[in-house]
Amino acid sequence: MLNFIILAVFFISAIFHTLAGFGFPLISTSVLFTILPPKTAIILTLIPTFFMNVASIYTFVKFKEIIEIFKKYAVLFIFSAFGSYIGSHILIAFPSGIYKLLLSVSVLIYLNKDKFYINFGDFVQRHFQFSLFVFGLISGIIGGLINAMVIVLAILILELNLSKGMAIAVMNLCFLTNKISQISTFAAFGEFGSKEILFGAISVAVCFAALFITNKFKDRVSDELFKKLVKLTLIFFAIFILVQYFLEILKWL
Repeated sequence: MLNFIILAVFFISAIFHTLAGFGFPLISTSVLFTILPPKTAIILTLIPTFFMNVASIYTFVKFKEIIEIFKKYAVLFIFSAFGSYIGSHILIAFPSGIYKLLLSVSVLIYLNKDKFYINFGDFVQRHFQFSLFVFGLISGIIGGLINAMVIVLAILILELNLSKGMAIAVMNLCFLTNKISQISTFAAFGEFGSKEILFGAISVAVCFAALFITNKFKDRVSDELFKKLVKLTLIFFAIFILVQYFLEILKWL
């Protein structure tokens, strides 16, 4: 029964990811955190997330564009992978719910940045490469810890004011390097083997079904609606993760 629930979560997450171009690992991991240990939840999402990232890149951009994106955002991808390596090591050695709290607070502050007079736009434009380094490293660490790098990347995407197609390509290429780093790290520690690969293959079949069903509707999501989806996703999951953290604290009281 648990396996069917996990696959249902993957199916729903894949539908959202197909429409918005992002969100599969964040949605699936956040839900699975409520029924599985964090490390187990993250490991189970690795292969289906990898598949969804490749599918999104293939759907929204051409091969020549991928090469150009790699050249322009190479620093982001490289340090995202490095950050993921660090985050995965921290998760294996020091699993803790405090990471959820820190992430949620950071996102809620960003969403209210106008009230705090916080603006990253000028900084990102003036210090582009350094911004890619910072956002890549932080998003990678968070991705390695709790599979929520999209929250940090969404901040960068919104500040760069990228189009829907370019934003989806940049995020998914970043996710892809993150997943490669995570899979390599967990495999090196003996946490990722044939059992996980088999379940991953089944998960990919489920995600493909969701992708096939939803693919015809994806073009209806405009650039403006896409940006609203990003912001709404940030709000929902910042609150969701925060509530989840405090519920875990209450269990120990």
